[in-house]
Amino acid sequence: MDNSEISSRTKGVIERFLQLIVAMSKEASSLSLTNKLKLIIQNTGLKNMYLSDKSDKSGMRVENIEELVNAAKQFEASHENESMNVTNEFLSYVSLESGEEKTKASDDAIQMMTLHSSKGLEFKVVFLVGVEEGLFPSPRSLNEKLLEEERRLAYVGITRAMDKLFLSHAESRRIYGKEQYHLPSRFIDEIPEHCIENRVNNIDSSNNLVIDVDHQTKKFMIGDRIEHPKFGKGYVLNLQGNDDLEKIEINFDFLGRKWLILSLCNIKKI
Repeated sequence: MDNSEISSRTKGVIERFLQLIVAMSKEASSLSLTNKLKLIIQNTGLKNMYLSDKSDKSGMRVENIEELVNAAKQFEASHENESMNVTNEFLSYVSLESGEEKTKASDDAIQMMTLHSSKGLEFKVVFLVGVEEGLFPSPRSLNEKLLEEERRLAYVGITRAMDKLFLSHAESRRIYGKEQYHLPSRFIDEIPEHCIENRVNNIDSSNNLVIDVDHQTKKFMIGDRIEHPKFGKGYVLNLQGNDDLEKIEINFDFLGRKWLILSLCNIKKI
């Protein structure tokens, strides 16, 4: 394209973009994969742009950015003793995970997809993973209207199975760099007992953390609507520990997420 066809304003934007790329390339050359990502996110202002956006999808986009950094950190840790270009390998890994090499529905292979993209399809065997409180349903869906939407989505996933359906939930998982412990999803409890063939509890005895799985003795459960005398109303996102050391994570309506010592905070269920 002839430079005369580009306005001076557009030229200025392109020049600033090129300068940004060159500057980041020089600075990132000696950085680890995770720090390269953090540098790009900070210098481009991508995360801040989404944080200032008030649309419905902005929160999810911020979480996707944070999860990308977390994925890079885990990828680095699992390949730290290998002689390879970690950045190039990670990009190849992300490319495969994003579905660029997806097989066709008719191929004799395992199909990995989101619940939304599974609509209209059927398979002899289906695995639904991550069926946990705080994940499915997600923290954003802890009001009745949004919860019903996710319940319908669970129905979509369940009815994709023609012969066998496997539902699984993790004892613990690392989300956005933090270890979290979630209870099994309420959607599992809503399935009629006569439809369930087998329940398997696989507990790793080497885990140093003791998880109280007797849900009936808990004063609060993930998803409960609570009220704090100072911070106001919110939803329970997570519970950790036992007795006087038990901690509770709450997503307050106006203050966002906070961890509190359960025995010291005067909260009540509403």
